[in-house]
Amino acid sequence: MKRYLTLIALLLGVTAAAQSPALKVKETTLSNGMQVWLNEDHSQPKVFGAVVVKAGAKDCPDTGLAHYLEHLLFKGTEELGTIDYQAEKVWLDSIALCYNRLAETTDADARLELQKKINGLSIKAADYAIPNEFDLLTASIGGTGLNAATSYDYTYYFNTFSPQYINQWAELNSHRMHKPVFRLFQGELETVYEEKNRAADNTMQAPLFEMIREFSGGNPYSYEVIGSTENLKNPRLEEMMDFFHKYYVGSNMGLILSGDIQADTLNTLLENTFGRLPKGEKPVKAQVQAPVIDAVRDVKIKAEIPLLKISVFAFNGPTDRDADAPALDLATSLLTNSFTSGLLDSLTTAHKVMLAAASRVPLFNEMGIVGYAIVPSIPFGSVAKAEKICRAQIEKIKNGQFSDADLEALKLDAEKSAMTALETISGRSDEMVSVMSQDRAWDDYLSTVASISSLTREDVIRVANKYFTDKYIHFQKVMGSYPKDKIAAPEFEPIVPKHAGESSEYARKLMEMPVPDAGMRLLDFDADVTRIPVTDNVVLYYKENPVNDVFSFSLRVDEGEAEDPLIPQVASFVNSIGTDSLTIQQLAKAWQHLGTSFSVSSNRHSFTMDMSGFDSNFAPSLALMRHLTDNLKKDKKSFKELQTGIDVAKKTFLAGGTSNIMQATRQRVFFGQDSPYLKGLSSKELKAAGMDGLLAKFEELMDSGCTLFYCGKLPAGEVEAAVRKYIDLARRQRKCTPEYTRIQKYEEPTVFFYNLPGSRQAQIMTYQTPDAPANGLDRTCLNVLGEYFGGGMYSVMFQEVREFRSMAYSAGGGISDPIPAEKGNPAMFYTMLGTQSDKALDAIQLVDSLLTAFPVKEASLSAALRSIPSEANNSYPTWRNIAFNIYEDEVRGYNEDPNKEILDNLNAISADKLREYYDKAVRTAPRSLIIVGDKTALPMEEITKMGKLVEFKEKDIYK
Repeated sequence: MKRYLTLIALLLGVTAAAQSPALKVKETTLSNGMQVWLNEDHSQPKVFGAVVVKAGAKDCPDTGLAHYLEHLLFKGTEELGTIDYQAEKVWLDSIALCYNRLAETTDADARLELQKKINGLSIKAADYAIPNEFDLLTASIGGTGLNAATSYDYTYYFNTFSPQYINQWAELNSHRMHKPVFRLFQGELETVYEEKNRAADNTMQAPLFEMIREFSGGNPYSYEVIGSTENLKNPRLEEMMDFFHKYYVGSNMGLILSGDIQADTLNTLLENTFGRLPKGEKPVKAQVQAPVIDAVRDVKIKAEIPLLKISVFAFNGPTDRDADAPALDLATSLLTNSFTSGLLDSLTTAHKVMLAAASRVPLFNEMGIVGYAIVPSIPFGSVAKAEKICRAQIEKIKNGQFSDADLEALKLDAEKSAMTALETISGRSDEMVSVMSQDRAWDDYLSTVASISSLTREDVIRVANKYFTDKYIHFQKVMGSYPKDKIAAPEFEPIVPKHAGESSEYARKLMEMPVPDAGMRLLDFDADVTRIPVTDNVVLYYKENPVNDVFSFSLRVDEGEAEDPLIPQVASFVNSIGTDSLTIQQLAKAWQHLGTSFSVSSNRHSFTMDMSGFDSNFAPSLALMRHLTDNLKKDKKSFKELQTGIDVAKKTFLAGGTSNIMQATRQRVFFGQDSPYLKGLSSKELKAAGMDGLLAKFEELMDSGCTLFYCGKLPAGEVEAAVRKYIDLARRQRKCTPEYTRIQKYEEPTVFFYNLPGSRQAQIMTYQTPDAPANGLDRTCLNVLGEYFGGGMYSVMFQEVREFRSMAYSAGGGISDPIPAEKGNPAMFYTMLGTQSDKALDAIQLVDSLLTAFPVKEASLSAALRSIPSEANNSYPTWRNIAFNIYEDEVRGYNEDPNKEILDNLNAISADKLREYYDKAVRTAPRSLIIVGDKTALPMEEITKMGKLVEFKEKDIYK
């Protein structure tokens, strides 16, 4: 009874916390019917802004229209992105007519002639275009993270910006939707092809689409968001404009602003900007019906995933808007949860299966899916047996074979998870976009979260029986792959606008708008956190939680996988074993009943134990952590699974497509034999270390000095007292010093190549290692260089490679600025792009010409110089992460916010200064190439002329 009373009290506290001012959303409607949600939160000096359009791929199935349109709304309007729209319009109208003819033409030669004609018209139209002007303006008004996304049900356009620019942001982002112009379309068409190619090289993409197709049964959710290849090749600009006029109207759109705003002052501004969009008629949409699964259906799904057998059971389920959703989520959490205490989790922790997990799948607004997935133990686990024991666990939920205590604890955890997800601007914004797209009110969503506390076991049993029926689709993985569509590189002239970097009259007026003075908010290492020296070797970093009563606590030792490759396996082992008096299942239940999440992890230079729970249970949580650290018990089966997991991880990683292989390849180039993919233990090395070796290393880590991080509402003194009581401080005498990896320098141009047969795309990087900056001015030059050349949509790489010549879907670059603790390491300057193989040589030669000439574009440089303070401001950490950020900077050798030195020198950077630094530091550094692609599809004879060829094999990049 005492435990239940405690849980009830906690639930009441959660409900009260849900009324936190940061969760309040002011919901209004403009005169044109546009929804507006304003969420005021001054914890970070930034604003997240998003325009939501309630139309997506399901409203134009298989055509890709919604996604094409998303791309084109970055191209400008009748006033933005052009020097003379009336003169440009003549050519644009002719282009649109040609695309209509192209869609009706099937003869290959006739199509080619039409495409050449479109290319010629596009070159003429480009004489009037100002490319990327929207992107440049966004960067100039404090904007970062500019992007857009198309889903099945909605499309949204978003970025983060500095609060003092809210007038400019509202003007610019409403203007883009007012009279858009679909210019530079032929190039954007090629960009979408590249996006299609990139998806085709993702091993899991095709199997997942096949599963969705099978489940959807031909309804509008059955088709990929990007559209079919056939439709991509036959776009009609007039159909896109029709789609725009139908769905991009005030009555079908919404605006979200979350962050450092004054919500009560914005009505006039938003009415004068977004209110000018046409109201239109709210589109009448046919309800999408999920096919009713009325029998068992077995479906084989091809996937190139070696070793693993995979079985998935999919059932009709509720959507987020359905009243059954919270109860079903609770039912699935009784099967699978973050504590690993669920009924399916117990099969994994007892080593009866390799993996078993259940979940509701909230992919669609109008079609619900719920299901569970099973991976039998390898190599000889029986699929049939695994399916049988998993189904038995499902039946237990349907029969009510679960305790009230478990149910109450999981209800509490669900509310805690919702609270922590909503406590930051970023997390809240993501949820607001999703909720708005579903035509739900924010308060309705909060009420749904709050209603979790009133759910009963009868509710859970009812929905479990309603949805986990004997009628389902049974997906089984078989080895194989699906064919990839062929999209060849076009033989067209590049479209290079003459007026790149110039400004339209609209842009000049926007930049003349007054901006209030606003200072930068940088981290103050002394004022922003309280340090409590608990012992000579243990320091507590304390930060108050201003929002709710959920604490986060971490114990960090400054030793990680870079210092000892055994450490990641130690973390995994500790996560999978129990103690001398608690099995792993009992331990999971103990954490669950405290409402506390616990996990052990590691990274390059740290080993961490993390907890998150309610402040009222902070001390008992520390006590349980102490019990675990003092009483770990060996588990042979867990150890064997660690060994197996290493082999599985390698197979699945290497089968993961071009991006995975490039990640491992470039790490090999950057760090040589110290690449994290090579320093990890092999299964044989882990076996040699044994369980005794893992536990001995754990004891060594527990003997080490550590840093503690607490964020919550408890007073600092109470936290310190609990730490002194429940952490064995006397043993922590061992010193740890991070060992930073040496960056590799190459004295001659080298081509590092990994052959990946069958890949559609080639991933390409250039790599140089200039000397480390000698002073603050050089450091600022290096950072500006990275931003200018490859940092955003305004960068040289993005404009020249993607926008002007459609050589790639992704094109960018960056730098690595050696931290003070990395004495002797050089800097790093790199570019990167992904392009289809038949464009690879042209793309390489283009990047080479850019790096040789180093064009200085004033507009891009201006945007980069404005972006750096915006990035610093907009990335100011959340209150929960401030202590971590400060400590991480201190370990890296800084005694103040590292942004400060760069900002102090920013005014000294000019075009001449940047070129001088480039010529001195970067141009003289030998340039190497890193390429991952299909050797048979690439011009290897030409590529090998670019430097000494070093061809990697699997063993060279991944151990």
